[in-house]
Formats: sequence, C-alpha cells, structure tokens
Amino acid sequence: MSSCFKQMRRVALAAVALGSIGMSGTAFAQNTASGTTITNTATVNYSVNSIAQTAINASTNFVVDTVVNLNVTGGTTVNVTPGQTAAVTIYTVTNTSNITSNFNLAPTNQAGDQFDVTNIAVRVDGNGNGTYEPANDTATSITGLVRNGSVAVFILGDIPGTATNTQTAIARLTANAINPATSAAWVNDTGADIQGTVQIVVSSNTAFAQDTYVVATATLGVTKTSSVISDPFNGTTNPKAIPGAVMQYAIAVANTGSQPATLQSINDPIPTNTTFLAGQFTGTTDVSIQVNAAPATFCVAEAGGTDTNTDGCVRTVGGALVVGSPAISTVAASATVTVRFRVTIN
Repeated sequence: MSSCFKQMRRVALAAVALGSIGMSGTAFAQNTASGTTITNTATVNYSVNSIAQTAINASTNFVVDTVVNLNVTGGTTVNVTPGQTAAVTIYTVTNTSNITSNFNLAPTNQAGDQFDVTNIAVRVDGNGNGTYEPANDTATSITGLVRNGSVAVFILGDIPGTATNTQTAIARLTANAINPATSAAWVNDTGADIQGTVQIVVSSNTAFAQDTYVVATATLGVTKTSSVISDPFNGTTNPKAIPGAVMQYAIAVANTGSQPATLQSINDPIPTNTTFLAGQFTGTTDVSIQVNAAPATFCVAEAGGTDTNTDGCVRTVGGALVVGSPAISTVAASATVTVRFRVTIN
C-alpha cells in the first residue's frame, strides 16, 4: 500500500510541475487572417519508479474571428486654376481588417471653404501607379482589397471660373467597408463566441479623409497711360498735346497672383487722328518692353501684318499694334510688364 501511494505521488508531482510541458502551433500574430485555426498542445512527461512513461498530450484549437477596420489618408493640398476641369486630389484607402473586403466610396464637398468643386467624382487607381489616368482608372468602388492592402483613390472636380487666387475648396473621401458575400455593410455578430465558427467584429465600417484645392493663379490688371514727349513749338520743354506733338502710350500689365500668366498678345489699335511713329527707340526700334525696373528690350513693328523678323511685334493691315512672343511670352508672378510706343497727333 505504501509503495502504491509513493508511485501515485510521483505521477502527481510530475504532472503538477509541468516542467516539461511543450507548446506547439501558431502564435497569434498581428492581423492574423480570419478563419486561421490556432492549435495549442500541452505535453506531460512523467515517470513511475524512475521508469519513464509514455507522455500524455492534450490539445485545443480555436478559429480566428473576423475583425473589420479600415483607414483613409489624405491631407494633401493641390494647386488649381480657375476653369480647370477634372482637377485631381489623391487619397489612400487601406484595409486594416483581417479579411478581404470591398469598399464603397463617396466624394463630397465640405463646408468652411470659399467654393465647391463641380462635377465631383471618384476613381480608383486601376494599375497601382498612384497617378490618375482616365483610361485605366475607371472604377468607382474598391473590390477585393486584401487584408493590409492599400489602393490609391482619386477625387476629380471642376474648378469654377469665378474662383480667385488663394481661395480653397475642401473635398472629402468617405469609404465604407462592404462584405463581399452580402454586398452590404459588415454586421457584428452580437452573440456569445462559438468556438470553431468564424464570427464578425466590426471595429469600424467607415473612415474618411479630406484634401484641399487651393486656387493658385495669375491675377492680371491692365492700365494704360499717355504722356507728351515733344511738340513742334516747345520741343521737350513742357510740351503740349497739340497737332504735330509726339505722344507716348504705356500699357502696363501687372500680375498680382501667385502663378505666371502666359501672354498670347497685346493688341492696341492706333487711335484715329494719330499716326504710329516708327524708329522712336534704341536702334531705330518701334516698341519698348520693360519688366519691372529691368532694362528695356525693343522690337520692330513691321507694317502690313507680317512679322518678317519674328521678334513678336507687328502692325496689322487695319492699323493695330500687336505685341506677342517672343517680345512678351509670360508675365511672372508679382511682375509688371510695360509696353511703350509712340504716335504723333495729326
């Protein structure tokens, strides 16, 4: 009886000590895939009367449930021009669920800004290059985004022609997680956990981010002045605007915006009762062009409508002075371009 008791005591001590318990199976990792079976096995090693016995194993397993979550990032600022169509802002939608999910997308204008974009629309990056390409990026929702997967999403909007420099428009992208099996929003399983059955926990079905359109454009203002250079009686000393006097016109184009303006041309019909004066500037040139206070440049305005020397200045058959590229091609931000020419009073 005593020997039997001692043997039983040895078995009990071996089991309780668990010094030789073994663990097998997959440890729980961050965002382990839904439906993954995790198995854990305990092994008890023992001996009787110093004789090793067959180890005893006990196992259990469970199935990882589904957790639904997502993230939308934006926060970028995009410079746009009044009248621009399909101006693009970019967002990233990330599936932080542990299961593949679909996502519905909604673009909206927000309050608290100076204007709204029109024809607002959403497109999904079709080839993963992060650049909007109309031919490739046609989808308006996300299908089959794997766990931890990300995709670029674009909002497109037209900028009103009335928007002015530095005005802003806020565009929001909202993404909603959709169960591919039901084509509806994921729904929580609210009952008790059932071992071996995949259940759904919805951390979040919805996320959003906002980008900002900022108008960055040229703002041009034009002023025109005239001054008397000389007259037949007073010369250049206090001259008066009398017949035979030389008058100088100055056309000042000022850009107070934040972007350069491409200047197609300045067109100025020579007024009636006056005659255009050629050769009034350096090197018998006809027109002076000055940017801010920099030294002026000059061009020849050929009569007849053909710019034979291609310097950008010409007089049309109808008698208008036209100044364009290369004499003037752009008006830089914060710059003033002044064009001067002379006429005589008939």
